[in-house]
Amino acid sequence: MALPAHAEETDPSFHHHPAATLPSITLDGARRTLIAGSAFGAESPAKIWSQMFYIDVEAEAGATVALPDDHAERAAYIVSGALALDGQSYHAGQMLVLAPGARAILQVTAPSRIALLGGAPFPEPRHIWWNLVSSRLERIEDAKAAWRDQRFPAVPGETEFIPCRRREAGARYPSVSAAAQWPCSPHPPGGRGGCVQQAYVWPCCHRSGSRAGERPALICHGHPGLDDLWGWSGQVASRLV
Repeated sequence: MALPAHAEETDPSFHHHPAATLPSITLDGARRTLIAGSAFGAESPAKIWSQMFYIDVEAEAGATVALPDDHAERAAYIVSGALALDGQSYHAGQMLVLAPGARAILQVTAPSRIALLGGAPFPEPRHIWWNLVSSRLERIEDAKAAWRDQRFPAVPGETEFIPCRRREAGARYPSVSAAAQWPCSPHPPGGRGGCVQQAYVWPCCHRSGSRAGERPALICHGHPGLDDLWGWSGQVASRLV
């Protein structure tokens, strides 16, 4: 996940937390494991750098899953199964990004695994290129050169080197804050609906229906097979946390 600007250059580290140490919350027929952050009055032991939550949900058909309402940005990614929101049905591979302040109760319509995530927005946008994320474009260029020259520390026992993807002529780095505003095209390269910005195909997004007095959700449809590994789902994740 993206880090606040003051912590972007923090040294890499790893902390292991056995499953038994992660809070388990059962509500309305759904089991929730709080992987990181805080939600529903519980707090994970995992170290975080900003206010956020990341929850693994397992639910049977008929269960209801409410998202925490004390975080500005929230989303639900359907790993498997199906659910309904505001009378519309959604399935595995779709991410629902909720409008700020929208009341969200997911109706589970099939045995499902769902990832809930969200948090406080950052004051500055994040730029993403391949596996590199930064609030500064020049830092991404420095990191690209370091990766190309293999100046990153090697992974012990790893012999394969994956080259950094090349930047296409005329393309721009996507800004996370502007991503949701890109227009949709029904027939981009490859024949799948998506949002096209420069040379890149992005998942198509639309506003869902909503009940009176509630703001709608922004629905993003993923496209398996895109070679942009840093694509829409990565942008949403970094934008949310």
